[in-house]
Amino acid sequence: MWCGRLLAIGGAAGPSLLGHFVALAGRSIVVIATAATDPDAAGAEYVDSFTRLGAGSVRALRLTTRAEANDPAVASVLAGATGVFF
Repeated sequence: MWCGRLLAIGGAAGPSLLGHFVALAGRSIVVIATAATDPDAAGAEYVDSFTRLGAGSVRALRLTTRAEANDPAVASVLAGATGVFF
């Protein structure tokens, strides 16, 4: 069972809040921007922002279907993350 922190953020989080997320999340962040108007652009923007803020490993995970979300490979990626931003 995972025990950790939850940081609920509304849209358009600024650099200080994203920096706080990096400080809490650690060095391996996965970005899931499925709900964004342009998920690919939003994912790339957050990857860039988190990288500039000092996160070590940041990757966007693009999920478009329930089947993709339930894929064991996705569970493996999420299990290795120290923070998930969505």
